[in-house]
Amino acid sequence: TFLGSMLLGGLVAAAGIEFPGVETGILLSVLVLGALVYLAKALPWGAAGALVGIFAMFHGHAHAEEMLAGGSFALYAVGFLLATALLHVSGILAGMAISRWLDMRAVRYCGAAIAAASLLLMIP
Repeated sequence: TFLGSMLLGGLVAAAGIEFPGVETGILLSVLVLGALVYLAKALPWGAAGALVGIFAMFHGHAHAEEMLAGGSFALYAVGFLLATALLHVSGILAGMAISRWLDMRAVRYCGAAIAAASLLLMIP
């Protein structure tokens, strides 16, 4: 869901369509998802997919906005999609390792730290 929606957000940006509040959307995604990890809150699949999809569109839009003029969107998109996939796999593996060797509270504290970091980034 994340990668597909991120590509969609990138295509929207590449088409020149503005998204209001892109940076705020990204910060909110980090805050909300970090808080959900901290709270150990599992959402229904449909709600989780919709939430992730909306947040991913902001991320994709931001990536495409940063592309240099005259560059190939296709190549650029492959790059940011591969990088994101690697980050996601790394995060999943790290979460699995932490939860295997440490108390589950450690995973929850990581979620709290991620949410707190987003709040720090919101300070002007």
